[in-house]
Amino acid sequence: MIYDTLDNLPYESVKKFLLNPPRETGRYELGSGIYANIDEYCTKPDGFPEAHKKYIDVQAMLKGIERLDFACIDGLLVKDEYDPERDIMFFHKPEILNSVYLTPGKFVLLEPRDAHAPQIGNGGRVKKIVVKIPV
Repeated sequence: MIYDTLDNLPYESVKKFLLNPPRETGRYELGSGIYANIDEYCTKPDGFPEAHKKYIDVQAMLKGIERLDFACIDGLLVKDEYDPERDIMFFHKPEILNSVYLTPGKFVLLEPRDAHAPQIGNGGRVKKIVVKIPV
């Protein structure tokens, strides 16, 4: 997992999109199998860690703040088996999770080995971009 400012994002085409995103929510094709989803929602008090096999996630906040908990998938107990259609699996919450706070101007890059529980907060409304990069 990488947590840093948008200026240090290693993928130039993704960085360009994140620095000048469209205003509307929805799905945006960026080319080479890369796409982005822009969503607005209210954060929730807790969540189960998830992981993906086909994509790297780059998540960045446009408006608001949320906590993202994370852990390496090694040793985690599977809650919901991998769904290849949705490219997602869920894990039971481990005893110890690390956390970062996503705020505008920051990003988190999550590889398939990084289980993550996003959208955590006190119910505040946020607007976030999740970019999917094929592995």
